[in-house]
Amino acid sequence: MSIKSEKNFQLDFSLSIVIGLHNKEKDIEKTIRSIFNNIEANNLQLIIVENGSTDNSYLIAKKLKQELSKPNFDFILLESNKGLGVALKKGIDYATNDYIYILPADLAFGFSELEFIAKNKIIEFDFLLGSKSHKESEVHRQFSRKVYSLCFNILQRLILNFDFSDTQGTMILKSNLLKNKMLYCQEFLITTEIVLIAHTSKAKIQEVPLFEQDQKSGSTVKPFRDGTKMLIDLFMLRKKYVQ
Repeated sequence: MSIKSEKNFQLDFSLSIVIGLHNKEKDIEKTIRSIFNNIEANNLQLIIVENGSTDNSYLIAKKLKQELSKPNFDFILLESNKGLGVALKKGIDYATNDYIYILPADLAFGFSELEFIAKNKIIEFDFLLGSKSHKESEVHRQFSRKVYSLCFNILQRLILNFDFSDTQGTMILKSNLLKNKMLYCQEFLITTEIVLIAHTSKAKIQEVPLFEQDQKSGSTVKPFRDGTKMLIDLFMLRKKYVQ
């Protein structure tokens, strides 16, 4: 496996990019065009799952689906009920390529994992986990978000008994790690569940740095409301996966 980083990322493996789309009308066009213009692969799927937006996110994505076309590029636009987990699970079900790349709709960290592969000339990997907590990451967050993330990560480590500093970033992983897996989480902890599945499958997981990009819209996470749901889900994940 190789990757060439010049103007574009030239991949010699097939890739399915999965994005959950919710109220990102200010960012989604830039994200889609960046993927289309900067990634070439043996086969490239862009799977966007709109889940309960109240803005024009879906209409923008639909317009671009009709407009953009090139060889070995398949743009799949789906709809689901609200919930990041619901959206990503549906998108993963449609992924048919060697690797799955989970990205946010605002492309907040660019293609950090692909940059890591290119920079380090990585030949083979199971799972690259983008981590905002990595010592080389360049991520600017408000103090309150840093405290919230630190508390959550401590609880996550204690409850799930694994040593990953951030499971709420981006990730690229072999698609066979999720083959025939029934994912539980409906909301934000879907990415944590994916990491946990790979961890219990003895996959080699490497945390890599993230580099924050300019984006127009802010986070849709509500720390108190969503934090309560995430804590409940942590205990459900422990019951399901941790022996």
